[in-house]
Amino acid sequence: MAALFAGAEKTFHKDVKVGEILAKYGLEDYAQDFTKHEIDYETFLDLTEKDLNEIGVRAVGAKKKVLKSIQKE
Repeated sequence: MAALFAGAEKTFHKDVKVGEILAKYGLEDYAQDFTKHEIDYETFLDLTEKDLNEIGVRAVGAKKKVLKSIQKE
């Protein structure tokens, strides 16, 4: 049974990390959009401006903050 949840626990940790990064930059309102689009930590690190548009991050300031946070990770 523990093996069944091992992968889910790993994914949850990554989701929390992305949420923490967004919150650090005052972008917690976008956390649900990132979850909806299945953005985990590894995917987060590869996001482009085009990806952010598809996720729903439209504000220029928010996009710049996300891209800046990716560079710092």
